[in-house]
Parts: sequence; structure tokens; C-alpha cells
Amino acid sequence: MAEKKKIDESAAETSRIAELRAAIGALSFEAAMQRLEKLTQELESGSAPLDRSLELFEEGTLLVERCNSLLDGAQSRVKMLVKTGNGEYAEEDFTLPAKNEK
Repeated sequence: MAEKKKIDESAAETSRIAELRAAIGALSFEAAMQRLEKLTQELESGSAPLDRSLELFEEGTLLVERCNSLLDGAQSRVKMLVKTGNGEYAEEDFTLPAKNEK
């Protein structure tokens, strides 16, 4: 009986996370960041019980993944104009310089 309860709880948790992932997947970058800020404030307040803190942490992790995914997509779309040797401008993929470059 106890093992069936654990399996049911595990299935419910998996379903909850899948639903949360789907909802977060529909958020814009700005909306995801706002939600992440609210979660951070609630966690930092220390007033949430352990179970709620774990839920907030899980949601925060998914929000960070969403923001990173959106930023990666935006970076791949960004183009910068570079002056070529003949004085004309050409589009090149944007890349960040290495940390030790200036």
C-alpha cells in the first residue's frame, strides 16, 4: 500500500512539473524574469515552509532555463555590421569576445 502511494505521488509530481514546464515555455523573457524576481524575493524572505521552498526552487530552475534559451535564440539572431576592406558594410553573426579579450 505504501509503495503504491509513493508511485502515485511520484506520478503527480512528474505531471505537476510537466505542466509547470509547459506554462513557463509560453512566457516571454520579460515575464519569466519578473516571475523569477518574485520567486527570489519569496525564497530570500525565509518565510516559506520547506515544501514550498522546494517548489519555488524547481520553478526558478525552469525559469532560468527558459531565460537562457530565449537569450541563446536572441544572440543567434543578432547581426552586427562590420566594415569590410573595400569600405562597404557586411552582416556577420554576432559573437561575444572571449573573457580575456578586450
